[in-house]
Amino acid sequence: MLLGLAVGAASALVPAYMSEMAPANARGSLSGLNQTMITLGMLLSYVMDFVLKDLPQAWGWRVMLGCAAIPAVILFVGVMKLPESPRFLINHGKPDEARKVLSYIRKDKNEIESEMQSIKDASKKESSAAKKTSWGTLFTGKYRYLVIAGVGVATFQQFQGANAIFYYIPLIIEDVTGKAADSALVWPVIQGVILVLGSLLYIAIAEKVKRRTLLLMGGTVMGLSFILPAILNAMIDNLNPFTTVVFLFIYVAFYSFTWAPLTWVIVGEMFPLAIRGRASGLASSMNWVGSWAVGLIFPIMTAAMSQEIVFAIFGVICLAGVLFVRYCVPETKGRTLEEIEEAGMNHGKNKD
Repeated sequence: MLLGLAVGAASALVPAYMSEMAPANARGSLSGLNQTMITLGMLLSYVMDFVLKDLPQAWGWRVMLGCAAIPAVILFVGVMKLPESPRFLINHGKPDEARKVLSYIRKDKNEIESEMQSIKDASKKESSAAKKTSWGTLFTGKYRYLVIAGVGVATFQQFQGANAIFYYIPLIIEDVTGKAADSALVWPVIQGVILVLGSLLYIAIAEKVKRRTLLLMGGTVMGLSFILPAILNAMIDNLNPFTTVVFLFIYVAFYSFTWAPLTWVIVGEMFPLAIRGRASGLASSMNWVGSWAVGLIFPIMTAAMSQEIVFAIFGVICLAGVLFVRYCVPETKGRTLEEIEEAGMNHGKNKD
């Protein structure tokens, strides 16, 4: 329970903090670095599971969880050295401290002063509104468009079924091969390698390809990777069962450099300053609701129907996510947080 509270809070805070610290032209790739660290941690955990699988049961899980405390301690010590973000400091009446922090992460003095002024202007516009902000404010006219876009992407990311693979890949392989799940623990390691490589690919292309383009492409391939095995199994007798596994790894590959990193990039940069805390928290909460729901219902669904049909359902959700991005999510690449905020507010006013 304590770990859940900690990870849940971090998943909401980290994207917002990174987006406020990063310059607009590097925000995507730096946020992608966060995804690389996440996937690297997943890979290390898969490796440790594989290494520890032959320990006595009473010791295996204790040693596994004990090892996880090591990076937690490193993170704790590192966070103690982090400064507050310039936007937070300006919003709380500390412009000198904000300028000092910007001097750490910006080289050009003119850039620093320009960004300071931009943040101050946005902060003044939002200061009076922030005092009146409530949860209901998130869905008022001038905020609704951006909140629906950010929260929607975060929600779709989980309901697309990624965690069904991440949580249950040994059991999926067991169902395909008929071998015991503990003998299939090498497959999560392969999956982890794909995730890390995909996150590195995202860093390389983050500032070269539009956010929406990557989400649309990734969601389409992910959806087809889930749906095609069901179609092939219906059309071909005695289809090689590893066909499903191949398509699942294609899904993981495209997920790893599109929806996986971009969800948190968008959550970090989509929300206006006055509602950023609440909106980021809502997006993160919906993301974890999806993670919980998929983890809960996947084994129930596979007990009631074939894995191919279950994954086909997730495929339809992936394609629904593509339509959502096409019609409800604005492009944010290369735009400052203040420009994104202004565009969202103008859209809200036009709708009203």
